[in-house]
Amino acid sequence: DRTVSGFSKQNSQVTTSSSTVSANTISEFVDALALSPFRNGRSIEGFVVGPDADRSLLAFAGLEVADIIKSVNGNELHSWERVTEISDEARSGVLDLSLERSGEPVNLSIFTSSIGL
Repeated sequence: DRTVSGFSKQNSQVTTSSSTVSANTISEFVDALALSPFRNGRSIEGFVVGPDADRSLLAFAGLEVADIIKSVNGNELHSWERVTEISDEARSGVLDLSLERSGEPVNLSIFTSSIGL
């Protein structure tokens, strides 16, 4: 578990009694983002962070609801299968995200150890 100002995520429950955040596995991290596909016609061009995303984890990772994650470590997210392959990217220690926020491109680096991965 990692420290975040006043929030705790343990066993997928958020409490304010501790000051840690942990996603334990990349699949828990992905689940906590409440992702849904962002489509252009029939093709997926990324994944949108959903309104049910874990707010404390979002704040800690620097993400916001409605961010469109386009790629991870230079690999485009064009399918759910690609999203599940992020665990391989997590082993590098850094997730370099390219995303779109309010129509503007944003690059964000998340150190996997900082979110408990």
